[in-house]
Amino acid sequence: MDLLQSQLVLKTCQLPVNENELGYTNSTNTKFVFKNIKIAKLVGPEIYENFSIFSLTLKSVSNTSNVDLTNATANDLIVQINVSGMSFLHSGYKTSSQNLSKDASMGFYQFPTSGNVVVPSYKDYANPISVNFQKNSDCDLQIFYENIYDVNSNIITNMVFPDIVFIFQITPVE
Repeated sequence: MDLLQSQLVLKTCQLPVNENELGYTNSTNTKFVFKNIKIAKLVGPEIYENFSIFSLTLKSVSNTSNVDLTNATANDLIVQINVSGMSFLHSGYKTSSQNLSKDASMGFYQFPTSGNVVVPSYKDYANPISVNFQKNSDCDLQIFYENIYDVNSNIITNMVFPDIVFIFQITPVE
């Protein structure tokens, strides 16, 4: 393991629907805001001072179970995972709006099912997407899902998604 790598573990089960000091989630568990992520503390003061650009990589995702899927379709269970809130060095292009976006797409995830229930699962990304960001002060990192099959809707609203754990790697860029 590279000694310059840091791990950021974010658990949605720690977020209430009403905002608190940690952040909040929406009622369908499709948008999560983790408040006051301290990048300098996470990577260490010496590394933070010696680098101005860092890379964010989604390494793995794990979800809980027991979510009722009565109102869900198979397409609802495949989501694009996006992040915002950091000073990303790129802009993504959204074909639905035909505009540039400061959001970063980190990958896709399919919630596995058995009958009408989401089952626990884990996905380790073999070829993860990395996005670079400039260092800044504390940030509020927002993670949100986008429906990949409905071009008219960015948010899935006909079901409540399970809690999930996101594991990110942060690495300084030379």
